[in-house]
Amino acid sequence: MPSRVAGYAVPQLRGGSDFAGLRCGSSASAESVFGLGASLAERLTTGSPVALRPRSVAAPAAAALPTVSLTVAVGLGPGGLRLVCGELLLVHAASGGVGLAALAAARRLGAQVLGTASSAAKAQALRLRGLRLVAPSRHGRSFLLDFFDFDFAAPVVAPAVAAVLNSLTHDDFVPRSLTVLVPGGRILELGKLKAWSAAEVAAMRRDVQYAALLLDRRTSEAPCTLLTELRATADRASQGQGLLPLTLFSFNEVVDALKMFQQARHIGKIVLTMAPSCSAAMEKEFSLDMRYLMERASTPASSRQ
Repeated sequence: MPSRVAGYAVPQLRGGSDFAGLRCGSSASAESVFGLGASLAERLTTGSPVALRPRSVAAPAAAALPTVSLTVAVGLGPGGLRLVCGELLLVHAASGGVGLAALAAARRLGAQVLGTASSAAKAQALRLRGLRLVAPSRHGRSFLLDFFDFDFAAPVVAPAVAAVLNSLTHDDFVPRSLTVLVPGGRILELGKLKAWSAAEVAAMRRDVQYAALLLDRRTSEAPCTLLTELRATADRASQGQGLLPLTLFSFNEVVDALKMFQQARHIGKIVLTMAPSCSAAMEKEFSLDMRYLMERASTPASSRQ
Protein backbone atom coordinates (compact mmCIF):
# COMPACT_ATOMS: atom_id res chain seq x y z
CA MET A 1 0.00 0.00 0.00
CA PRO A 2 1.40 3.44 -0.86
CA SER A 3 2.09 5.92 1.92
CA ARG A 4 -0.17 8.55 0.30
CA VAL A 5 -3.22 8.21 -1.94
CA ALA A 6 -4.78 11.27 -3.63
CA GLY A 7 -2.91 13.50 -1.21
CA TYR A 8 -4.12 11.64 1.87
CA ALA A 9 -1.79 9.85 4.26
CA VAL A 10 -2.41 6.12 4.40
CA PRO A 11 -1.11 3.83 7.19
CA GLN A 12 1.76 1.57 6.17
CA LEU A 13 -0.40 -1.54 5.98
CA ARG A 14 -1.04 -3.72 2.95
CA GLY A 15 -4.71 -3.76 2.03
CA GLY A 16 -6.68 -6.82 3.04
CA SER A 17 -8.10 -9.29 0.58
CA ASP A 18 -11.74 -8.39 1.31
CA PHE A 19 -13.29 -5.12 0.14
CA ALA A 20 -16.51 -3.39 -0.82
CA GLY A 21 -16.84 -0.26 -2.93
CA LEU A 22 -17.61 1.09 -6.40
CA ARG A 23 -16.41 -0.25 -9.74
CA CYS A 24 -16.47 2.49 -12.37
CA GLY A 25 -16.35 1.98 -16.14
CA SER A 26 -15.98 4.46 -18.96
CA SER A 27 -19.57 5.64 -18.46
CA ALA A 28 -20.87 7.79 -15.66
CA SER A 29 -22.47 4.80 -13.96
CA ALA A 30 -20.80 2.79 -11.22
CA GLU A 31 -21.49 -0.63 -9.74
CA SER A 32 -21.48 -1.35 -6.03
CA VAL A 33 -19.39 -4.48 -5.65
CA PHE A 34 -17.64 -6.59 -3.04
CA GLY A 35 -15.08 -9.35 -3.31
CA LEU A 36 -11.38 -10.09 -3.21
CA GLY A 37 -8.64 -7.60 -4.10
CA ALA A 38 -4.93 -7.46 -3.36
CA SER A 39 -4.31 -3.78 -2.67
CA LEU A 40 -5.81 -0.40 -1.89
CA ALA A 41 -6.57 0.39 -5.53
CA GLU A 42 -6.10 -2.00 -8.42
CA ARG A 43 -7.40 -2.74 -11.89
CA LEU A 44 -10.41 -5.06 -11.89
CA THR A 45 -10.90 -7.22 -14.96
CA THR A 46 -13.87 -9.30 -16.04
CA GLY A 47 -12.27 -12.31 -14.36
CA SER A 48 -11.77 -10.61 -11.00
CA PRO A 49 -13.53 -12.35 -8.09
CA VAL A 50 -16.14 -9.66 -7.37
CA ALA A 51 -19.92 -9.70 -7.15
CA LEU A 52 -22.60 -7.03 -7.06
CA ARG A 53 -23.33 -5.82 -3.55
CA PRO A 54 -27.03 -6.02 -2.63
CA ARG A 55 -28.54 -2.58 -2.03
CA SER A 56 -29.81 -3.67 1.36
CA VAL A 57 -26.30 -4.58 2.56
CA ALA A 58 -23.96 -1.80 3.71
CA ALA A 59 -20.40 -1.71 2.41
CA PRO A 60 -18.73 -2.67 5.72
CA ALA A 61 -21.07 -5.65 6.12
CA ALA A 62 -20.32 -6.80 2.58
CA ALA A 63 -16.56 -6.33 3.03
CA ALA A 64 -16.61 -8.77 5.94
CA LEU A 65 -18.09 -11.62 3.89
CA PRO A 66 -15.84 -12.82 1.02
CA THR A 67 -13.03 -14.68 2.79
CA VAL A 68 -15.16 -16.19 5.55
CA SER A 69 -17.89 -17.24 3.14
CA LEU A 70 -15.43 -18.80 0.69
CA THR A 71 -13.56 -20.51 3.53
CA VAL A 72 -16.73 -22.11 4.82
CA ALA A 73 -18.02 -23.03 1.35
CA VAL A 74 -14.77 -24.85 0.58
CA GLY A 75 -14.18 -26.10 4.11
CA LEU A 76 -17.54 -27.77 4.69
CA GLY A 77 -18.16 -28.80 1.08
CA PRO A 78 -17.08 -31.77 -1.04
CA GLY A 79 -13.47 -30.56 -1.18
CA GLY A 80 -13.25 -30.19 2.60
CA LEU A 81 -15.02 -31.84 5.53
CA ARG A 82 -17.97 -33.06 3.41
CA LEU A 83 -20.34 -32.26 6.26
CA VAL A 84 -23.80 -33.85 5.95
CA CYS A 85 -27.11 -33.71 7.76
CA GLY A 86 -27.09 -35.23 11.25
CA GLU A 87 -23.33 -35.02 11.84
CA LEU A 88 -21.73 -33.24 14.77
CA LEU A 89 -19.21 -30.49 13.91
CA LEU A 90 -16.74 -28.98 16.38
CA VAL A 91 -15.73 -25.42 15.46
CA HIS A 92 -12.79 -23.92 17.31
CA ALA A 93 -12.78 -20.12 17.83
CA ALA A 94 -16.46 -20.20 16.91
CA SER A 95 -17.14 -16.53 17.71
CA GLY A 96 -14.91 -15.31 14.89
CA GLY A 97 -16.02 -14.58 11.36
CA VAL A 98 -15.28 -18.07 10.01
CA GLY A 99 -16.74 -19.71 13.10
CA LEU A 100 -20.05 -17.86 12.88
CA ALA A 101 -20.26 -18.46 9.14
CA ALA A 102 -19.55 -22.17 9.71
CA LEU A 103 -22.30 -22.31 12.34
CA ALA A 104 -24.84 -20.87 9.91
CA ALA A 105 -23.71 -23.12 7.03
CA ALA A 106 -23.76 -26.26 9.18
CA ARG A 107 -27.31 -25.52 10.26
CA ARG A 108 -28.37 -25.09 6.64
CA LEU A 109 -27.01 -28.58 6.05
CA GLY A 110 -28.87 -29.98 9.06
CA ALA A 111 -25.74 -30.65 11.13
CA GLN A 112 -25.23 -30.01 14.84
CA VAL A 113 -22.46 -27.68 16.07
CA LEU A 114 -20.31 -27.46 19.18
CA GLY A 115 -17.78 -24.66 19.66
CA THR A 116 -14.98 -23.17 21.67
CA ALA A 117 -14.47 -19.56 22.71
CA SER A 118 -11.72 -17.62 24.45
CA SER A 119 -13.87 -15.58 26.86
CA ALA A 120 -17.12 -15.69 28.81
CA ALA A 121 -18.58 -12.90 26.65
CA LYS A 122 -17.86 -14.82 23.47
CA ALA A 123 -19.26 -18.02 24.96
CA GLN A 124 -22.46 -16.21 25.91
CA ALA A 125 -22.78 -14.76 22.40
CA LEU A 126 -22.53 -18.28 20.97
CA ARG A 127 -25.10 -19.66 23.41
CA LEU A 128 -27.48 -16.92 22.34
CA ARG A 129 -27.04 -18.26 18.81
CA GLY A 130 -28.11 -21.70 19.96
CA LEU A 131 -24.88 -23.57 20.71
CA ARG A 132 -25.50 -26.02 23.54
CA LEU A 133 -21.85 -26.61 24.40
CA VAL A 134 -19.23 -23.87 24.27
CA ALA A 135 -15.94 -25.03 25.77
CA PRO A 136 -12.93 -22.83 26.63
CA SER A 137 -10.30 -22.32 23.95
CA ARG A 138 -7.67 -20.75 26.18
CA HIS A 139 -6.65 -24.02 27.87
CA GLY A 140 -6.79 -27.46 26.31
CA ARG A 141 -7.36 -29.24 29.61
CA SER A 142 -10.44 -27.14 30.36
CA PHE A 143 -11.75 -27.86 26.87
CA LEU A 144 -11.63 -31.62 27.42
CA LEU A 145 -13.09 -31.40 30.92
CA ASP A 146 -16.05 -29.37 29.67
CA PHE A 147 -16.48 -31.62 26.65
CA PHE A 148 -16.59 -34.92 28.49
CA ASP A 149 -18.74 -33.53 31.31
CA PHE A 150 -21.37 -32.40 28.81
CA ASP A 151 -24.65 -34.29 28.58
CA PHE A 152 -24.95 -35.47 24.98
CA ALA A 153 -28.66 -36.13 25.19
CA ALA A 154 -31.05 -35.35 22.33
CA PRO A 155 -31.28 -33.33 20.14
CA VAL A 156 -27.55 -33.90 19.52
CA VAL A 157 -27.58 -36.79 17.06
CA ALA A 158 -24.15 -38.32 17.61
CA PRO A 159 -22.29 -38.92 20.92
CA ALA A 160 -18.99 -37.89 19.37
CA VAL A 161 -17.65 -35.43 16.83
CA ALA A 162 -17.63 -36.37 13.14
CA ALA A 163 -15.59 -33.36 11.95
CA VAL A 164 -13.45 -30.57 13.38
CA LEU A 165 -12.85 -27.13 11.86
CA ASN A 166 -9.63 -26.15 13.59
CA SER A 167 -7.71 -22.90 13.89
CA LEU A 168 -6.01 -23.50 17.26
CA THR A 169 -2.49 -24.86 17.55
CA HIS A 170 -1.65 -23.83 21.10
CA ASP A 171 -1.88 -26.00 24.24
CA ASP A 172 -2.09 -29.29 22.31
CA PHE A 173 -5.51 -28.50 20.83
CA VAL A 174 -4.86 -30.66 17.77
CA PRO A 175 -4.26 -33.91 19.71
CA ARG A 176 -7.02 -33.01 22.14
CA SER A 177 -9.40 -32.49 19.23
CA LEU A 178 -8.36 -35.84 17.79
CA THR A 179 -9.42 -37.57 21.00
CA VAL A 180 -13.06 -36.51 20.53
CA LEU A 181 -13.35 -37.59 16.89
CA VAL A 182 -15.31 -40.69 15.92
CA PRO A 183 -13.43 -43.44 14.03
CA GLY A 184 -12.86 -42.22 10.50
CA GLY A 185 -13.51 -38.61 11.53
CA ARG A 186 -12.26 -35.58 9.62
CA ILE A 187 -10.30 -32.54 10.66
CA LEU A 188 -9.64 -29.47 8.53
CA GLU A 189 -6.84 -27.12 9.56
CA LEU A 190 -7.33 -23.40 8.86
CA GLY A 191 -4.22 -22.13 10.59
CA LYS A 192 -0.75 -21.88 9.10
CA LEU A 193 1.43 -21.16 12.12
CA LYS A 194 2.55 -24.38 13.85
CA ALA A 195 0.01 -26.37 11.86
CA TRP A 196 0.34 -30.14 12.09
CA SER A 197 1.33 -32.19 9.06
CA ALA A 198 -0.70 -35.12 7.79
CA ALA A 199 2.11 -37.44 8.93
CA GLU A 200 1.94 -36.11 12.51
CA VAL A 201 -1.82 -36.64 12.63
CA ALA A 202 -1.48 -40.14 11.17
CA ALA A 203 1.05 -41.03 13.86
CA MET A 204 -1.66 -40.42 16.47
CA ARG A 205 -4.82 -41.41 14.57
CA ARG A 206 -4.34 -43.30 11.30
CA ASP A 207 -8.10 -43.49 10.80
CA VAL A 208 -8.57 -39.71 10.78
CA GLN A 209 -8.74 -37.82 7.48
CA TYR A 210 -6.71 -34.62 7.86
CA ALA A 211 -6.15 -31.74 5.46
CA ALA A 212 -5.11 -28.09 5.54
CA LEU A 213 -7.20 -25.50 3.71
CA LEU A 214 -5.14 -23.40 1.29
CA LEU A 215 -7.69 -20.82 0.23
CA ASP A 216 -5.00 -18.45 -1.06
CA ARG A 217 -3.88 -21.04 -3.61
CA ARG A 218 -7.40 -21.68 -4.80
CA THR A 219 -8.06 -17.96 -5.14
CA SER A 220 -4.97 -17.46 -7.31
CA GLU A 221 -5.34 -20.63 -9.40
CA ALA A 222 -9.07 -20.58 -10.10
CA PRO A 223 -10.51 -17.08 -9.50
CA CYS A 224 -13.41 -17.58 -11.90
CA THR A 225 -14.77 -20.49 -9.88
CA LEU A 226 -15.12 -18.16 -6.89
CA LEU A 227 -17.72 -16.01 -8.65
CA THR A 228 -20.52 -18.53 -8.13
CA GLU A 229 -19.76 -18.72 -4.41
CA LEU A 230 -19.57 -14.92 -4.10
CA ARG A 231 -22.92 -14.53 -5.86
CA ALA A 232 -24.47 -17.12 -3.54
CA THR A 233 -23.10 -15.13 -0.60
CA ALA A 234 -24.64 -11.95 -2.03
CA ASP A 235 -27.99 -13.69 -2.48
CA ARG A 236 -28.04 -14.88 1.15
CA ALA A 237 -26.94 -11.45 2.39
CA SER A 238 -29.78 -9.78 0.47
CA GLN A 239 -32.14 -11.93 2.51
CA GLY A 240 -30.43 -10.96 5.76
CA GLN A 241 -28.63 -14.30 6.09
CA GLY A 242 -24.98 -14.76 6.94
CA LEU A 243 -24.29 -11.17 8.03
CA LEU A 244 -21.67 -10.94 10.77
CA PRO A 245 -21.20 -8.80 13.89
CA LEU A 246 -18.77 -5.99 13.07
CA THR A 247 -16.33 -3.74 14.88
CA LEU A 248 -15.56 -0.70 12.71
CA PHE A 249 -12.39 1.39 12.64
CA SER A 250 -11.23 4.10 10.27
CA PHE A 251 -7.86 3.74 8.52
CA ASN A 252 -6.53 6.33 10.95
CA GLU A 253 -7.34 3.89 13.76
CA VAL A 254 -5.61 0.92 12.18
CA VAL A 255 -3.25 0.48 15.15
CA ASP A 256 -6.20 0.18 17.52
CA ALA A 257 -7.83 -2.27 15.13
CA LEU A 258 -4.75 -4.47 15.00
CA LYS A 259 -4.43 -4.41 18.79
CA MET A 260 -8.02 -5.60 19.15
CA PHE A 261 -7.38 -8.32 16.58
CA GLN A 262 -4.12 -9.40 18.23
CA GLN A 263 -5.82 -9.62 21.62
CA ALA A 264 -8.83 -11.45 20.09
CA ARG A 265 -11.31 -9.11 21.78
CA HIS A 266 -13.72 -8.93 18.84
CA ILE A 267 -16.71 -11.04 17.87
CA GLY A 268 -17.25 -11.53 14.15
CA LYS A 269 -15.05 -9.30 11.99
CA ILE A 270 -12.98 -6.14 12.27
CA VAL A 271 -13.52 -3.81 9.30
CA LEU A 272 -11.51 -0.75 8.27
CA THR A 273 -13.48 2.06 6.62
CA MET A 274 -12.31 5.04 4.57
CA ALA A 275 -13.71 8.55 4.94
CA PRO A 276 -16.02 9.69 2.09
CA SER A 277 -13.82 12.73 1.38
CA CYS A 278 -10.83 10.49 0.69
CA SER A 279 -12.95 8.23 -1.53
CA ALA A 280 -14.03 11.21 -3.65
CA ALA A 281 -10.43 12.28 -4.11
CA MET A 282 -9.48 8.77 -5.18
CA GLU A 283 -12.27 8.73 -7.77
CA LYS A 284 -10.90 11.90 -9.33
CA GLU A 285 -7.29 10.75 -9.35
CA PHE A 286 -7.66 7.17 -10.62
CA SER A 287 -8.82 7.20 -14.25
CA LEU A 288 -8.57 3.50 -15.11
CA ASP A 289 -11.06 2.04 -17.58
CA MET A 290 -12.07 -0.48 -14.93
CA ARG A 291 -11.33 0.51 -11.35
CA TYR A 292 -12.99 0.41 -8.01
CA LEU A 293 -13.42 3.34 -5.69
CA MET A 294 -13.53 2.24 -2.10
CA GLU A 295 -16.07 3.73 0.22
CA ARG A 296 -13.92 1.76 1.68
CA ALA A 297 -14.35 -1.36 3.75
CA SER A 298 -11.40 -3.70 3.98
CA THR A 299 -10.29 -6.31 6.51
CA PRO A 300 -6.65 -7.16 7.30
CA ALA A 301 -5.56 -10.16 5.24
CA SER A 302 -4.82 -12.27 8.33
CA SER A 303 -8.12 -11.65 10.17
CA ARG A 304 -10.04 -14.88 9.47
CA GLN A 305 -11.70 -15.08 12.79
